[in-house]
Amino acid sequence: MPGNRRGNHGGASSVEGSVVTLKRRLIYDNGLVGVAADKRQTVLRVCKWQTAARIIKHFHYSKKVAVIPSKWNFVVLYKGRANGALMLGYGQNPFGNGSYAGHTIMFDRMWLSDTMPKYSETCVIGLLHTWLRKAQPQIKTIKSWSDTSEGNFGTIYKAANYKYVRSSRNGFYLLPDGDKIHRVSLYNRHGKIGLKEDFLAKEYPGIRKVEGDQLLFEYYL
Repeated sequence: MPGNRRGNHGGASSVEGSVVTLKRRLIYDNGLVGVAADKRQTVLRVCKWQTAARIIKHFHYSKKVAVIPSKWNFVVLYKGRANGALMLGYGQNPFGNGSYAGHTIMFDRMWLSDTMPKYSETCVIGLLHTWLRKAQPQIKTIKSWSDTSEGNFGTIYKAANYKYVRSSRNGFYLLPDGDKIHRVSLYNRHGKIGLKEDFLAKEYPGIRKVEGDQLLFEYYL
């Protein structure tokens, strides 16, 4: 597995407005299991949750997967070798973002190796759109958050014609060991008291709020 890390969820590795349009080949094996952009030697293929989770935990900056298991998981192949992973699910607050309505899905995680060609994020997102339209036509909207505290401002989503919806203050806290925890996780773990600053200071010495915003983007399939 390639060892380089590439920013995801809106990093600055693609140019806004540079939409990658390529002929796509559908891959069937007891159903539609992948989509290929042969000229770019890139394939998006359905995989087990464990496969995608292993890649994400090792290479993604968060070192985590979503608490609610992702619904659809993919490995990204470049020149026949695994160079990335993508996980689609319900996000931190599924009832708030409409994912359980049956027609909306969220990016949980995405990571691509720096060894892949320029604009590969936009290419892979396009392959994902094709798979969703063909294999899951009930899905009408796909959404994603970009975390500005990690230098992600939605560039790859703008390049793929996603629309900016809104921003919200970053809900993450940083622990002394460098791990991040979201306020939703704190609430689930401790209840309302888990959002009180004095409680957090005692329970997690050295904890501090992460500065920045979460930017929401969406695409209508």
